Amino acid sequence: MKKKWLTALLIICVTLAALPLPASAVESAQLDALEAFLREEIRNGTPSIRFDSDLYGRPSEDEIRAVFTALFNTPELFVLDGSFSWSARGTDYQVTPRYRADILADYDNAKILYEQGVSAIAEKVNPNWTDLQKVLFINDQLALGFSYDTSYTNYDVYSFLKDKKGVCEAYSLFMMAVLSRLNIPCSYVKSDSINHMWNIVQLDGAWYHLDATWNDPMPDRPGYARHVFFLLSTDAMKSAEGGEHYEKDDWVFGENILCDSTKYDSYFWRSSVSPFVSVPAFNQWFYLDADGLNLWDGLSDTPTNILSFANLFHSWYPNYKFQGYTGTSGLFLHGDKLYFNTAFNLLSYDLNLGVVERLKEYLNDGNAISCFREENQIICLISRGGVTARETFPLPEIPVPDYPPDSNSHDGVPTPTPAESEFSMRVYFSDVPSASYCFDAVAWAVDRKITNGTSPELFSPDNTCTTAQVITFLWRAAGSPGPIDENPFPDLSPGVYYYYAALWAYQAGLLPDHAYFHGDAPCTRAAAVEYLWKLAGSPLTEYKSFFTDIAPENAAPVDWAVERGITKGTSDTTFSPDQICTRGQIVTFLYRNFA
Repeated sequence: MKKKWLTALLIICVTLAALPLPASAVESAQLDALEAFLREEIRNGTPSIRFDSDLYGRPSEDEIRAVFTALFNTPELFVLDGSFSWSARGTDYQVTPRYRADILADYDNAKILYEQGVSAIAEKVNPNWTDLQKVLFINDQLALGFSYDTSYTNYDVYSFLKDKKGVCEAYSLFMMAVLSRLNIPCSYVKSDSINHMWNIVQLDGAWYHLDATWNDPMPDRPGYARHVFFLLSTDAMKSAEGGEHYEKDDWVFGENILCDSTKYDSYFWRSSVSPFVSVPAFNQWFYLDADGLNLWDGLSDTPTNILSFANLFHSWYPNYKFQGYTGTSGLFLHGDKLYFNTAFNLLSYDLNLGVVERLKEYLNDGNAISCFREENQIICLISRGGVTARETFPLPEIPVPDYPPDSNSHDGVPTPTPAESEFSMRVYFSDVPSASYCFDAVAWAVDRKITNGTSPELFSPDNTCTTAQVITFLWRAAGSPGPIDENPFPDLSPGVYYYYAALWAYQAGLLPDHAYFHGDAPCTRAAAVEYLWKLAGSPLTEYKSFFTDIAPENAAPVDWAVERGITKGTSDTTFSPDQICTRGQIVTFLYRNFA
């Protein structure tokens, strides 16, 4: 149980002037200014701090106590030891904080470690994520990277970062530090009756409870994160199963707010048994629950099961009765694959192919507790006869190309316009010489992150271009717009690299009105120019190409493409609409249209 919260006593020693101080003679703005002044002095480690009441008013004992309570719960003031003394003589005030001698002795390096630790987590956050996704990610980072301090020693952020463990106060203050860096409002709640502290977070104008300490299992379980106490209303927090946030009169909120929104009280993530993993895709997140591997569309908030554990188990072990994968926990991304464990297997899931592979079987050899990544290895924790063993498996090497790969570029990076950056004319593909017809087009497409080579050395300009690839190229050239909520194609599965590109193309009206996407079908010359024509708004043109193999009712896209110089016929009289396009031809069409 995460029940230990070290509450520092705010010991106040007061020396009064001849006349008693008024109960309060300080404006709110003066009190805020005093707090800011003291914060800066404490951050600098000033031994004794003086201020004049002409600047900040004459604060009462309760007001000074309130200021120091706020300062003690400020993450970057980790050097404070929780108590202070103060005196007032006339207009002259003196405040003497008590500092932690062990930190103050190496304070400059301590501040560097603090800054690096907070930045290291905050910089992992994709700025394109929603605030909800950012908070979810930080919750999981705390569970994955830290553990509860059963010695009840580390209650400040510096010690939390230094030792990678802390009590609930350290978890809560670190959450405040990171979310503050991300400009997401965050505060705290304390309860003396359960010796505990947790966070409140604001999303879309509403406040919610978040207990990252109790979302991190105890004893520590590497690779595991819970979401039971994630974005709850006050009523739900007090009744959440597995916690002790029951109703008491001693809850002290760091902000005078209400957590009355019930939006997330029964949300799907409460049943998750793994951290949420974001692939470098546009709002693609994966997580595990007892039923299997799921994809969460962060824009529509719709979870989709993409791998059923029950079906998987029955197909592999038809003679066994499925009892559920209660041991499921670990989940991480490496290259194109997600790695995770169930109680009986260590598995990988290929995001491009939708194929699951057994890396290790534990059906008759203990139970897999968890798996996680450690540098270039998979670590799997196995329980055998009550003893936990640690098994190590190498991760496959991933070649790092100069540019994002074609079939696995989930980056969703908006395409720079020529006004923002000029494309490089340097092409390092051995099969695209400078004299090639597509040399400029390939350089442009690679620079714009529209496509890349089939290997670090080859572009393969003569390879057939599929419908999925063409649509993906167009999507990236258009700035990788966000997807719609509906998936109309029964042959289109979440998790494939072209998933959001296909949904965008459907919404934009680029695709013919039929039931299936047929992503693997080769793209023809007629289809390619029709996609570009529709993307341009299906404009009319006075130019007439008069190709003998183009019916008059199908001529508009071809006439437009020829007039714009995107392509021309394969002869003076033929366009060859059914001829299959190559990679080199497609990027050339796009280059002539967009560059």
